Amino acid sequence: MMMMVMWSTFSYAQQERILLSEADLPSDCACLPGYSVCKAESVFMSCCMCCEPGSSCGAWTAFGLVGCRCEKTATTGTAKIWFYPNKFDAFLSFLDKYRIDRGELSELVERTLEGTTLYEVRDNPAKTYVAFTVEQSKTFSEAYLAILKPLLEREDQKELIENYINQNQ
Repeated sequence: MMMMVMWSTFSYAQQERILLSEADLPSDCACLPGYSVCKAESVFMSCCMCCEPGSSCGAWTAFGLVGCRCEKTATTGTAKIWFYPNKFDAFLSFLDKYRIDRGELSELVERTLEGTTLYEVRDNPAKTYVAFTVEQSKTFSEAYLAILKPLLEREDQKELIENYINQNQ
């Protein structure tokens, strides 16, 4: 059954909605002994990945996006990627407050999250999340950066956006 979830600035269809308490949240990657853990957290996304022994791992953040990867081995782990729609909604509200044109960011979120499972954290709505696949994360990140790029061409907007992201990490 499709269910509509309403946010203050956008809505999207959900196939499933699961209520969690904050204690039920995934705390980290559960890696096997000897594996290294790669983690990144940003304003509205986080990821973690277990990298097999002998490999190094790298993580990055940029403008609210995150990435994790293993290096130096033929096989790599699978990243766990979480997107926090309530935190992204706060970012959209920030753009509105400063009259920064958000372009198609709302539509991007609606398209990306359609049909996903929303893990709603009842005692901490900011931690409500959607688990992204690597492909969903890549698609979202590429489209997000394409929409964000023109906003960053104006120095005043770029400074406001960077400050918001840095202060809300």
